[in-house]
Amino acid sequence: MVILYVVLLVLIRPLIGNYPNIPIRGAFNFLALITFTCVLFLVLTFFVIDAILLHCGFLKQLKIAETYWPRDTFKGFKYPTKPDPEGYETELAYFWDILLISRRTEAVGNLIYYPFIILFCLIVARLPFFDNWTWTPMLVVTLSMHFSLALFAAWRLPKAAVEYRDDALGQLNLSRRKALMDKGSVPEAIDTMIDEVRTIHKGAFSYPWDQPAIRALLLPSGGIGIATLLQYLAH
Repeated sequence: MVILYVVLLVLIRPLIGNYPNIPIRGAFNFLALITFTCVLFLVLTFFVIDAILLHCGFLKQLKIAETYWPRDTFKGFKYPTKPDPEGYETELAYFWDILLISRRTEAVGNLIYYPFIILFCLIVARLPFFDNWTWTPMLVVTLSMHFSLALFAAWRLPKAAVEYRDDALGQLNLSRRKALMDKGSVPEAIDTMIDEVRTIHKGAFSYPWDQPAIRALLLPSGGIGIATLLQYLAH
């Protein structure tokens, strides 16, 4: 993906223009340094995207068949009520799937901040406060593409997780209706699982203001990037 991204930049360069000149003197090979830095930044960005897409694929696999959770799983999660899986295997499978997704995506979701932090450092380093750095369309397009890739990664995982939770809630509500039709009453266990699934707000199920995509936009890189773009357009 890094190679394809670099090839894309090479192809669009004649259409947009060159990168800005380097306002430094001396024998220091700045081009080699900035090239090495950008390649590492691309590797980091695509590493994060790859990790998130792997988890999105994992969520798709969870939909294919019902997950089997052994009894030791209940002990591992230290669930206080110690539920008995007999009679509610399917419902409990959806419930534990949601817990697994919330905990796993909480760890993976934090990776998204690293590309934004590096992007913030690259933008700050080019501010006129430090030197006579200039902005060209090619540089603005390149940084915008970096920002868009990182933002896509931050948005994709919560979207896939919420879709799975909606499907799980649909299945739990279906079990609730079947129990109501067969027995004339809804078991308390099903209602409890539905309530707990709805109230899980960790990882990809966090509140909107706690989502990595929203927080990433609130990082300095978002504001500085927009301000830099406006500054370039003004000139």
